[in-house]
Amino acid sequence: MRPSVRRCMEVEDILRIIVRLLDPEDLQSLSQVQPFSEVALDELHRVCTSVSEVLGEVCVDRSAGIPGHEGCVGRPPAEEKEFRHRWDQVQLMAARVKKISFDEVSEDSCVGCLWGAARALLGKTSSPLFPNVTQIAAHILSTSGLSVFALLLANPITLTKLDVTVSGNTSPRALARVLQGLPTLEHLRIETNRTTLTRIPLSTYEGLSPRLRTLRIVDTNALAYDRGTLARFLRAHPRLTALALNPAPERVGDRAQLPGLCVLEALAAQPHPAGYAPALARFAALLRGERAPWGGDAPSPVTGLRVLDFGASASDDGDAVEAYVRALFPNARVHAEWVRVEQGGEDAQRGAVQPL
Repeated sequence: MRPSVRRCMEVEDILRIIVRLLDPEDLQSLSQVQPFSEVALDELHRVCTSVSEVLGEVCVDRSAGIPGHEGCVGRPPAEEKEFRHRWDQVQLMAARVKKISFDEVSEDSCVGCLWGAARALLGKTSSPLFPNVTQIAAHILSTSGLSVFALLLANPITLTKLDVTVSGNTSPRALARVLQGLPTLEHLRIETNRTTLTRIPLSTYEGLSPRLRTLRIVDTNALAYDRGTLARFLRAHPRLTALALNPAPERVGDRAQLPGLCVLEALAAQPHPAGYAPALARFAALLRGERAPWGGDAPSPVTGLRVLDFGASASDDGDAVEAYVRALFPNARVHAEWVRVEQGGEDAQRGAVQPL
């Protein structure tokens, strides 16, 4: 009696669990043995800790690298036919990758070279380089590094989780344009380390995936947005359950220029009955607490929001702020270290809003 398809699938699942316990040398040996070769190869290449190691398979003359490029393993072939053949082998390996770690610091020797060699070929095909990748962690230092990062993300169909850190002179808008081409993203963390004092507008990231469920934005400076901007952002990302808008920047600057506490009204169900982000349960931001957060009738309370983190936000009237937060978010636990701001500057004493 032949085993059922269900039973065969169960056996394969068991094999995958077993091979995850093996070290790379054992996996390499097992990949030469049928019927374990496919499962072993999948596990061997499941996590890519060096993009250069994968893309470097396209290089020839590996005994002599490019002068001036420390760590270079060789040169891509000049003849397109040979390059295409080697690139096909790279894609077979890349198709098994599920998780990528890309650090421009450690892969600097290949950044410009591989980008220049591969983009001509990739421009002729719609096939993604890593068609089955689901997670990527990246550290980018330059425009060339961002170009290689964009190469890794070409035509993604399975990517759901991304953690990207950008340092140096790379433009946040340039990064945003790359991220806007990732429609399958569900979890995203963006960190930008900059030397300038300018504030990134939240609108820069409005074009991110509408499927996002969690988003954390970290920048050296406080973000710039108002109630209308936040409302548009939430309307564009209705599936968000957790949103952190840089609650603890390295440089705060003039606290009077922080977004006002009234931006929280964008989270309210009224005057929009459907709500901008009905699933939102956690929200974090650095704000300025006004004496009179709203004018006229107060918004309807938001009962679904469970956690609020205001970091070291500014306030000139703690009682009014607490009353506002209690009225708008009756079920939320609030974490805050309010910095009292008087006309003469910030008060040295800080207080904490107790969990509501």
